[in-house]
Amino acid sequence: MENENVWQKLLDALVQSLVQLLKFIFVLPFNLWMKSADELVKQKEKNLLDVRAVTGFWPLLTLIKRFCVDFFFYALSFLSYPVGMILSIYAFVDSSYNLYRWDVLMALEVGFEAYLGVLICTYYFPVIMSLTHDFFQLMILPVRKWISYFSKPAQQLDLDIKNR
Repeated sequence: MENENVWQKLLDALVQSLVQLLKFIFVLPFNLWMKSADELVKQKEKNLLDVRAVTGFWPLLTLIKRFCVDFFFYALSFLSYPVGMILSIYAFVDSSYNLYRWDVLMALEVGFEAYLGVLICTYYFPVIMSLTHDFFQLMILPVRKWISYFSKPAQQLDLDIKNR
């Protein structure tokens, strides 16, 4: 009885591991692409890329941050699928056309390989953009801390001022 329970747990763990691994490899890029579409819609609804909507001390810096960090990476991630489809068709036609003079089957094979290669790179491009976005967020964190430090009133700063 106990051995059957152990084997059942091992089988469940193996199945769960394989399912989660396959979801991570094949579903994550599409989910990140959908997340970028959702974020772009939210930014449009909140009007975040309009300088008149910025209510803060540094409207230009805020707008540049919103454009470079929030909009740019999401827009590149979202546009990767439509542009990737166009590029994959172009890669197929270009690769097939250049080799068409010698052998038709070889030309189609090379064209299909180019098409498939571009599609695979396009499918995983949102993962690369998401990682780049996260690293960029980490890189600007000290700048954001510096800005928040200097936006405090002088009474809250840790200044050592001695009257002489």
